Amino acid sequence: MDDETKQAIKTLAEQFMNLTAELTKIRSYITVLLAAQAQQLEPGQPLVALKFLQDQAKVFLNVDPLEQDRRKFSEAIDALNQWKQAGGHQA
Repeated sequence: MDDETKQAIKTLAEQFMNLTAELTKIRSYITVLLAAQAQQLEPGQPLVALKFLQDQAKVFLNVDPLEQDRRKFSEAIDALNQWKQAGGHQA
């Protein structure tokens, strides 16, 4: 592997780590917002409201075309990996 390829891989890995850190921050912000919203929806039973909000999020994810594409891509990668493990690539 030449130096240029190694540097490109290193840069990509650094960008991935930065992205992962930012996603972690976003998830924590969303959790705080969900908790605050749940408290407003059901002041006496915020866990019931939180469950409702989580269920609504799942509904939206199921109709999100990008999420559907991601799932299809993931299924295709899984199928390819299973095929390789079964020795299909050697046929």
